Amino acid sequence: MHENIYIIGNGFDLHHGVMSEYADFREYLSRVDRGILKNLNTFLACKNLWGDFENNLAYLSRERLLEEVDIWLPKLEPDDEKFSVADFEIALEQATGRVWSFTEGLKYRFHKWIRTLYLPKGHNWKILELDRSAAYITFNYTDFLESLYEIPSSQIVYLHGNRNGKTGSLILGHGQNPDENFEEWFHKNRNKKRFRAVLKNRQGNYFPNHRLTYLAYFNENEVKGNWQHSTRYYAIDRVVGEIEKYYEESGKNFNIVLKKHDQQFRGLKDIKKIIIMGHSLSAIDIPYFRKIYEENENPQAITWEISYFSEADKININRFLKVLRIERSTVSLFQLTNRQMNK
Repeated sequence: MHENIYIIGNGFDLHHGVMSEYADFREYLSRVDRGILKNLNTFLACKNLWGDFENNLAYLSRERLLEEVDIWLPKLEPDDEKFSVADFEIALEQATGRVWSFTEGLKYRFHKWIRTLYLPKGHNWKILELDRSAAYITFNYTDFLESLYEIPSSQIVYLHGNRNGKTGSLILGHGQNPDENFEEWFHKNRNKKRFRAVLKNRQGNYFPNHRLTYLAYFNENEVKGNWQHSTRYYAIDRVVGEIEKYYEESGKNFNIVLKKHDQQFRGLKDIKKIIIMGHSLSAIDIPYFRKIYEENENPQAITWEISYFSEADKININRFLKVLRIERSTVSLFQLTNRQMNK
């Protein structure tokens, strides 16, 4: 059984000069798939998209997507001789295709990008002192622990997948619960003027709300809904289904990940030292650390060594220690540069 375990984050790859930040992924998309890049910038309702990319995937705009349907949807009844089923399907494809770009399309491009990451010239000067007999849990998708440090794959848990796996198999996403996410969005928007049952135009006249977002999520009586034409009614069901399916599939399901690696986590009961290298210790990953802590037979006796890059990292570390109730006296901080073999 292992007594030491390393927890590896993206800062580990960045230390070696690998261009693995989400800003680098953005630049990659700008070269190979501007369509997905445009959709990300248009339909994710958040600030600083690339500063917290995975968490921001939880903010796909239901309203903007449904507005897209209205733009393309033919303003005709199905029994109108000018009505075209093809035009109707094209309109739905415009919206559902946007959702696809956030699920399968994004995963495909992300995986292809991860496979392009490489160690630059001069990386040998940044090689770190590692215990090659220890256990490793990596949040990274790259395989530099194996290719550069010759750590046996049997000692490594790739929590979110390895880039050498099937294209699109990497786990990418936010950490929010889909039901809680919906409830938060619903209660935040239900009383906004544009989602009220009755609206007022510039002339001061009142009329039933005809916005698709209102009709899809806030209207309590479908029969009395101001659908204007039945094609809007039929379109909503399919598009809303795709939107909510996105929320189900775009999150990191911790329970599934933990179940997949249950045997490896159970083997950590004798761990005496945890060395964290290049991990931001963000809230989204706390469940994994809690699992490691809880599986240990004597968690209070564990000693922690945690790397930091900036003073802001120290704030995150202190927050992390409080959440897991780890005694500060058992923790020492270091910078990766101080663990280089060539100092």
